[in-house]
Amino acid sequence: MRQSARDSLFCKSFCQAAAAGDRAAMSDADLAFHERLIALSDSPRLARIHSILMTDTRMCQTVLSDSYRVDAEWIVEHRGIAEAVLNGDGTLAEGLLSDHAEGALAQLTRTTASISV
Repeated sequence: MRQSARDSLFCKSFCQAAAAGDRAAMSDADLAFHERLIALSDSPRLARIHSILMTDTRMCQTVLSDSYRVDAEWIVEHRGIAEAVLNGDGTLAEGLLSDHAEGALAQLTRTTASISV
């Protein structure tokens, strides 16, 4: 795949947001990353499902905003997913995305457990 396509998927905003420690920008870059992944699928059905899930995703990221990871591991995790997808390694991409989702769920669970209502 051309470098410009790789750069488009894993945009500079990821690294810039992490370097600045800007949690809101990181959240925006994260959502944009996942939207670009879905666009690569060329699947209208997957795009519709993803669109529906984006509302819940944004709500979860709002809850997680104070605990959003600001570290090199965050960049490495997303870069690994991007590379697996762009290299056509579905098995690796599926495993990395599964780990990514499980980590986000664990973080959400820890964060919401500490919220008093």
